[in-house]
Amino acid sequence: MQIEYANMLKWFHYNNPDQMGRFVESVSKNQQHSKDQLFFGLKEKNIVVPTDENGDITIEIVGGWFGWPLIGTCIRAFDNIKKINFYDIDPFACRVLHRYIEEFKPSIDINVFNSNWLDDDKERRAHVIINTSCEHMKDFKYLRDRFVAPERTLLMLTSNDKIDELDHINCKSSANQLAADNGVHMLHGDHIWFEDYRRFIVVGKWK
Repeated sequence: MQIEYANMLKWFHYNNPDQMGRFVESVSKNQQHSKDQLFFGLKEKNIVVPTDENGDITIEIVGGWFGWPLIGTCIRAFDNIKKINFYDIDPFACRVLHRYIEEFKPSIDINVFNSNWLDDDKERRAHVIINTSCEHMKDFKYLRDRFVAPERTLLMLTSNDKIDELDHINCKSSANQLAADNGVHMLHGDHIWFEDYRRFIVVGKWK
């Protein structure tokens, strides 16, 4: 185990023992495998990631839970991240992410917003939007026009068909459905079989 994760385990144990189960789940093999497969599609299909005039990218992470291991996967996959804007409505999740930032000391800017990304109506440029929690929120193709050059924004999405979870309010039956419901032209689609459900992967751009 990396020393940073070991330190996080101690932090949870001493400060938030009632949340230990969530920490263990967040760093589980299934969680990491899902993130790895999402990024694998970029390489497999040689998908070009849009950048700014300096060759850098701004990433928005939606419903990112505790942040890691997803942010760590981003940093390994992209060597040109200018900043990450991270959104989660759970104040404890944002608190955990601040602790992770203290442990990993990433060299990029990470802005943490304890707010609902769906409600952010500021016009802005995001080169990559990552949402690995689509089953927890409504579809968002209506947000397209809030972004500068939305047709050049890369979306990396996952959802699942695990309908027996109370907080899964927007499950999908396929990667095609996930793409269609969010107005995305799919460049890569896949699914992962777990024991009792499937996780769907979509990489694409808004139509």
